[in-house]
Amino acid sequence: MHPRSVRLFAAGIALLVQSGMSAQAAPEPRTAPTAGSVVSVRSGEEIEFVEAPSWRDVEVLQDVKAGDVVRTNALGQLAILFNDHTQVRVARNSTLVVKSLGEGDTQLALTRGTIFARAARGGTGVTVETPAAAAAIRGTDWSMTVDGERTSLVVLEGEVEFYNPQGSVTVREGEAAAATLGQAPTRVVIVDSDDREQMLVHLSLRGAFGALPSSGTTERDLRQERARLAAVPADALTAEDRVLAAEIALAFEGRPAMRAALTAARGVPLSASQEARLLAVEAALAGAEGRYAEAARLFEAAMPRLDSGRRTLARYQAYFARALADPSLAEPPPQSGGASREGVYGDVIIAAFLEGPNAALELMQRYEARFGDEASYQA
Repeated sequence: MHPRSVRLFAAGIALLVQSGMSAQAAPEPRTAPTAGSVVSVRSGEEIEFVEAPSWRDVEVLQDVKAGDVVRTNALGQLAILFNDHTQVRVARNSTLVVKSLGEGDTQLALTRGTIFARAARGGTGVTVETPAAAAAIRGTDWSMTVDGERTSLVVLEGEVEFYNPQGSVTVREGEAAAATLGQAPTRVVIVDSDDREQMLVHLSLRGAFGALPSSGTTERDLRQERARLAAVPADALTAEDRVLAAEIALAFEGRPAMRAALTAARGVPLSASQEARLLAVEAALAGAEGRYAEAARLFEAAMPRLDSGRRTLARYQAYFARALADPSLAEPPPQSGGASREGVYGDVIIAAFLEGPNAALELMQRYEARFGDEASYQA
């Protein structure tokens, strides 16, 4: 990864701290001393408190203590800012244990998955343990991945001591190393050329059905509604509750839960607008499963009876579905001109796919003053 990409990561953590202040429900109170706080979540992240060993949802600004365990699923990501200013982003399908934070190093254990982190310069440092090897870090930008019995480390800036009982190596900027359980770590040198960035960005139009919001409602409001609905008995749910549950399942729960929510909603009388919202959910499900022609047809059928925000989302997704259903089709893409947050999301996906990540980033920055107060926008 190019050094300026590293600096963007650090800046992104700060933005997520600011934007996350109002994006989530209230975190669980913790007794002192705490090790740090969660500053960003995405979907389905969980934490196990050391004093109450059971899994629960993670909220932004949730305090983290020594002994806590955090984990992410196939969709989830979270970021933690520790008291010593160490910044750690936990990627999807990962489990991280906060072992200790005191006078010495911050002690973490990565049992599976990937973390990206920056240790504060001049701070006490970080030690990360894995099944195959441990890393002692001082003022360094780095990433680490655990895949079964193999651990890999990439140093973006600074220096890391990577070791296990079989040996150790010093890994410096622009280098990587790997260790397999029972074998000494080995170092790999990465060529850091000035004429190209060491970043691979893969964009797929098929991912657009999951990348766009499920409704015109903000993620903060959806999370609050999700918590409210969870406390309501199933037989007490109104038709509006059931339709909203289907939209929430699309955003947070995955396809099996979405299908169950759709079935439950179909079991009660619905208004025309509620029926249209369910059609949009069914269309997104069809798109995610590769039934693109069906998805396009359902989005088109739903659009006339949707509110403005949902109609904008359906218009973009119908365009994506038609393009995937018929690769020979050439039609001008929708353009919002920044008229709505939903339109900007659609424009950004189109810009990223047709022009590249730099064009998408420029578009996000252009409308940041209007729509950038949400954590999801900053992420």
